[in-house]
Amino acid sequence: MRAILVLLLVLAAAGGFFFVLNQDDSPTPGTPGSVGLTNAEPQPEKPAEVPSAAILTPPEKLRTPVEVRDAKVPDVAPNFLAGPDTGSGQVAGTVVDDQGATITGAAVRLTRYGASAFFFAEEGPRVADIEAKSGKDGTFLMSNVPAFSQYALVVTHPKFSRMERSPVVVLDGKLTQEPNLVLTPGVGLTGKVTDTGGANVAGATVSLSLSMLASLVGDSAEVVTVRSDADGRYAFLNVAPGNYGLGVVADGYGRVDIQNLNVAGEGSTRDVVLDVAHMIAGTVRSVDGAPLKEVEIQAWSMDNRASQSRSSVRTDEQGQFIIQDVPQGQYRLIAQHPAFDMTDRNLRAETGDMSLQIMMRPFPMVRGQVVASATGLPVTNFTAQLRTPVQGSQTATSAVPDSRQTFVDPEGYFALTARRPMECMVQVTADGFATTTSARFTVPLSGDVNNIVVRMIQGGSMRGRVVDGAGKPVAGARVTSFHNDYVDDMFARAVADSNLWFATEATTMTTADGQFKLGNLMPETYRIVIKHPDYAETVQTGILVTDGGESAVRDILLPKGSKVSGVVYGPNGRPIAGALVTLQGERPFAGSIPGGPYTTRTDEAGQYVLLNVKQGSYGAHASRPQANANNPFQDSIDAAATKVTVTVSDGTELTQDLTFRQ
Repeated sequence: MRAILVLLLVLAAAGGFFFVLNQDDSPTPGTPGSVGLTNAEPQPEKPAEVPSAAILTPPEKLRTPVEVRDAKVPDVAPNFLAGPDTGSGQVAGTVVDDQGATITGAAVRLTRYGASAFFFAEEGPRVADIEAKSGKDGTFLMSNVPAFSQYALVVTHPKFSRMERSPVVVLDGKLTQEPNLVLTPGVGLTGKVTDTGGANVAGATVSLSLSMLASLVGDSAEVVTVRSDADGRYAFLNVAPGNYGLGVVADGYGRVDIQNLNVAGEGSTRDVVLDVAHMIAGTVRSVDGAPLKEVEIQAWSMDNRASQSRSSVRTDEQGQFIIQDVPQGQYRLIAQHPAFDMTDRNLRAETGDMSLQIMMRPFPMVRGQVVASATGLPVTNFTAQLRTPVQGSQTATSAVPDSRQTFVDPEGYFALTARRPMECMVQVTADGFATTTSARFTVPLSGDVNNIVVRMIQGGSMRGRVVDGAGKPVAGARVTSFHNDYVDDMFARAVADSNLWFATEATTMTTADGQFKLGNLMPETYRIVIKHPDYAETVQTGILVTDGGESAVRDILLPKGSKVSGVVYGPNGRPIAGALVTLQGERPFAGSIPGGPYTTRTDEAGQYVLLNVKQGSYGAHASRPQANANNPFQDSIDAAATKVTVTVSDGTELTQDLTFRQ
């Protein structure tokens, strides 16, 4: 399912679905505020995790290992685990209004989870946002920002609409100077909350949130809330035109969620009618009859209309639950627990049903032991995850979502939850070993898989030297290993956490004499990518690594690269500030494989500069800035309207203007 979503996101990655709004940090009854929306389609929310030791009873001779959920994944010495983007840089910019006056005190947030950012992490904890405030001159600076090519910048201020810009590209050792971030006033969304008898409902909590992509991404954008006043009225100020979701809840009434609420023009009005709350209750048990606590029960209304209701509660020690804030009607019930699955996934209930019985069966468990292949001794500190083969490929595999866990166990035991029948394997990472994978096995519909043994190998290594055009060593170059078939493109970045191939992605830095070594690599054929802030990147392919062996790589030349610059013009012939310029490699030139993609934005005069561009043939195109995107395919349209082909030779300077054709 996640792979399908990734493909959908990649297809739609021309631009961003996002909205602009202002956030009131502390709404009070009768005080206007602003909000962001979520789609109210019945997508189950992720339940809280429960430690496996509390819910497992391993078979004889296979005791439950100690799971350390917050432990750091061990580094692969002498490397560190890598991805397509490594290193850190800086981000700077200025926040202004539509008249060009600087804005002090704007909240600026750099995130991988913006409404317009199509970053899709396969699993793992959410990466923390980086925040700053604009100073008296409207400027801000963010330092030590991890390199990443799909950030979004979100800017809010109480007197303006929220704005978002993406993608923001941060490169290792570089300063990303963003063009001015322009805030504009928004429009209002107002309304009145009453009950079915026409009485005003005071103190109702009204929430506004982004509706687009909520069901796909599963992560709601910022949500702003206000309370209705004594007359039942509410107001959100500085909302950007767009589609939203509106949620209303009040004591004694059923919750109402309004989908696809369009805010446009000079503002919008939406009144809401609440019905008296009704109840649904029952008990959740496992198939052996034992009551299950901490099961999340979600109720979704079955009405096919824009105004829907939903609610969520957890079972108590006796497995009992009571939902008491839904309007009268029929609901779909979803029960979620990290170790159990519903036996009936199409459970329906009517309000007033007070003795429902929900049965759940345990998810299959995969249990086994991790040992050192050379000695047979247990490996006591490791990270394990389930992987499943990619259909149609002999070598590629994909990580099973949410299966990755870190264990510390004196006998090397592990226990992983498999949430569906599948063919899979266990992949283990441990300090001092190459990442190692078990033999394939099949997880049944019910029943556990036991006695899986992962025999950790030492792996192989590679060493070499990085030099410049004069043959002098280059210190501080970043050397990263990938499978030989890896291609650094949008799809590869979207599924980076899956690591589709049986290869170790690791990074190291060259020493003062230009030397590098990557160790504990899985036996495979590799490519390495070498990057340095002052040089063009280069790639070395076809490096064979064997278990226990060390591969010597010939000296790798880092070229200086070229400078590509120009001006982006609109259809009217005027320069465009803030346009995104991209160089995408198309074909080799003079035997050199193109690098990139290279991206930057134009300055206030519409000028752009790209440095250290690797020799090759590129497609160059521009896309107009979209502070708040209206068309998710606008970037693709713009690219087609501006694309030209350029050929870059090492050590040269190329001027290439880009013009939007009519």
